[in-house]
Amino acid sequence: MANVPELKFCALALRDFRDGTPIPVTWHEKKSAPALGKDDVHIWLANCGQGGGKPDVLSDDERSRAAKFRFDRDRDRYTARRAILRQLVGQYLKTKPSGIEFAYNELGKPEILQTSADGGLQFNLSKSGEMAAYAFTLGRRIGIDIETIRPQMDWMEIAERFFHSQEISMLREVPESDRSELFFSYWTMKEAYLKARGVGLQQPLLQMDFAAVVNKGKSVFTDTDGSRWLCGSFRPGEEIIGALVLES
Repeated sequence: MANVPELKFCALALRDFRDGTPIPVTWHEKKSAPALGKDDVHIWLANCGQGGGKPDVLSDDERSRAAKFRFDRDRDRYTARRAILRQLVGQYLKTKPSGIEFAYNELGKPEILQTSADGGLQFNLSKSGEMAAYAFTLGRRIGIDIETIRPQMDWMEIAERFFHSQEISMLREVPESDRSELFFSYWTMKEAYLKARGVGLQQPLLQMDFAAVVNKGKSVFTDTDGSRWLCGSFRPGEEIIGALVLES
């Protein structure tokens, strides 16, 4: 991937989503996407603060959006994130990155027009500061979220407004020094789940109880509609928490 920030790669299988988090991640440096099997999950990480990214592979609407950023830093990060996404999708589909067409649902979740929802390539992406994360699988809706831990805020106040009562109880039980990390463990899991479903905040955060997943190491979250989702947390960096959710 010439002119694209250095990528880190981790290959997972569905069996890695067993009870007990975090999921086992081992990062490797890779320049191209390997074959993706039906039970595989691939995660990619990129530091988009390194510059790079090939704007010539972006679509007209992506270049238009990039031009609207006020600061060069934000424009360069956006360009790098989209270029990496196109390079990776192009490698998985064995097609030119510039020719890939994305569609977006009413809440902005992207999907690939060239693949079918029942057996095609599924993906999701997330960003936090300079870091970008991408997740790929086949035939299963998937969501990924990464967040930088910020200990300086009163997370209990936010949790009491948006979190499930069980999650709030667990937050109250941990020492204050550990509260920020637990808060973001919940937050990333909720975000990854909402992104996997493509519903955004139409489903209120406080209706989702991820205490059993985060605190008791359960690998499956069952929503009120009976749907089951595989869940796992991972650490993209020392001060970054990540979560991955996909259809069971």
